[in-house]
Amino acid sequence: KPSITIQEAMSTSLPIILADAESTRHLIHDNGLTYPNGNIISLREKTYTLLSDAVSMRLMGINSRILATNHFSWLKIAKNSLEIYEKVLEMQKC
Repeated sequence: KPSITIQEAMSTSLPIILADAESTRHLIHDNGLTYPNGNIISLREKTYTLLSDAVSMRLMGINSRILATNHFSWLKIAKNSLEIYEKVLEMQKC
């Protein structure tokens, strides 16, 4: 599950720049860039790349918003929670 900071950035239509890690790789879908974990020079380059291309930055931001809305909205979280509760109740019936 992504941190609340990443979710908030995505929900406000910001592109994201994340370290390339197993736990965050699924968050990048045409909505940001990754850099090798711990590589500060690459992070700087990715940041510069975004800041120097307003069109790409805006498109990635829009994609972030779409991804956040589809996967991390409160409605989606509530539906997922309800599914879990229903599964637990079914398990208790057995």
